[in-house]
Amino acid sequence: MPANLLSLVLMAGYWFTYICDSYKYRARMLDGFRLLIECSTFGVVLLMLSRTLICLGKFLPQYADAKTYWSQISDVPYLGTFFLCLPLAILVANLWNLFVDSGQERERAVREHGDALVVLMQESFTRERLLSITMDSRKWYVGYVVGEQTLKPSEKYFQLLLVLSGYRDKDTMEVHRSVTYPTLDDEEDGHATVRADDFIITLPIQLVRSASFFDPDVYEDSFQGLETTATSQP
Repeated sequence: MPANLLSLVLMAGYWFTYICDSYKYRARMLDGFRLLIECSTFGVVLLMLSRTLICLGKFLPQYADAKTYWSQISDVPYLGTFFLCLPLAILVANLWNLFVDSGQERERAVREHGDALVVLMQESFTRERLLSITMDSRKWYVGYVVGEQTLKPSEKYFQLLLVLSGYRDKDTMEVHRSVTYPTLDDEEDGHATVRADDFIITLPIQLVRSASFFDPDVYEDSFQGLETTATSQP
């Protein structure tokens, strides 16, 4: 048996991993070695399933004709068993996806394998809660997370639909609110003059210093008075 047939097993495992909703989000967080092990494991399982199907196919009356036809294409031993792994990977993964919810699987992968910031942003998006973000430059933003987290390593930015913005004092880190953004589209003569999408900002994940849920009621009751007092002082 040629050793390069094992590449078909690895490829089948890779296809299954990146099609199956229960594993594709987690696989994005794996490094090269661990991803190789996982794909190899799924590939071996698919190889066993492929061999089982071929052995069961021997009981079919069409098996002799199919074997004769395949022998004319290639005389490599067990090539059919290894080659069958590829369509099986696609078939099994898509059948698996019929019984799971892609959104729930994404959320589970984020909770189990994402870092604290990614988990917080996913919770903010799912529960439609405001998120307070302080950047490394001390700029302060409050808004709704736009889009779900996918755990892709290439994703280095995230988006907020802004509600408030301002900055933190360099000495006390107290918040100073500068701008309040409209939360609904303003209309004039039946035409929208300001769209909420106009206040979506894209921020780099690496420059986030702190993040937390934002409760507007607690903010208004506890902190707005402090800002007013600090502003009115000579």
